[in-house]
Amino acid sequence: MLQVAGEIHAGEAADAMREVARRQRGSIGVYWLRMLSFPAVGGLVGYGLAFLLSFVIDSSALFAAPVIGFVIGYVIWSQRAKRFVLKRFRREMATRNLQLRYPTSFTVDDEGLHCISGPVSSSAEWSAVTDLFLEQGYWVFMVQMSPWVCPRRLFTTPADERAFITGALDRMSESARNHSRQAVNAMRTAA
Repeated sequence: MLQVAGEIHAGEAADAMREVARRQRGSIGVYWLRMLSFPAVGGLVGYGLAFLLSFVIDSSALFAAPVIGFVIGYVIWSQRAKRFVLKRFRREMATRNLQLRYPTSFTVDDEGLHCISGPVSSSAEWSAVTDLFLEQGYWVFMVQMSPWVCPRRLFTTPADERAFITGALDRMSESARNHSRQAVNAMRTAA
C-alpha cells in the first residue's frame, strides 16, 4: 500500500483547476468566443447609442467610450475575480463553522484510489480513474470527470512522489494511462 498525507487549505488548488476546466469545457477559443459574445453585443449597443448621441453632442470620444469601458471593466474583473471568489468561499465556509484546513491523505492500493480529507472519505475503483496530470503543483486525478487534487508538497521526497504516482499509473486502465501522457512522461524522466 502506498500513502501520502498532509494538509490541504480550502480553495488552494484553484490554479490547478484551470487545466481541469480546459479538459471539461474543450477549446479555449470556443469558450472565449461564447463568453465574449454577450459583452460584445453590449458594446455594440453602447456604440450605437454613442453614435446616435453624436448627432446631439459633438464629440468623437463617444465612439470609443463603450469599447474602452468594456475592455477596462473586463480586465479589472478578470484580475480581481479569483481573489474575490476565493475570499468569499473561505468566508462562507467560516460562517458555516467549517474548517478551512483538513488533515488529508491519499491512498493507492489494488482496490482503487482513496482520499480522506477531514470528515470526508472517498474511494474510487481504478476503472473510474480516467486521467492523471500535474498542474500548478498538484497531481489531479480525474475520477469520472471530477477532480481529486493531491498537492505535491504532501510528498516528503521525490522518490515517495515517484513511487506513489507510478503506483497509481500502474493500476490505471490502458485508456486512462493514454490520457495521462504528461504523468507517464514525468515519471519516465524522474526515474
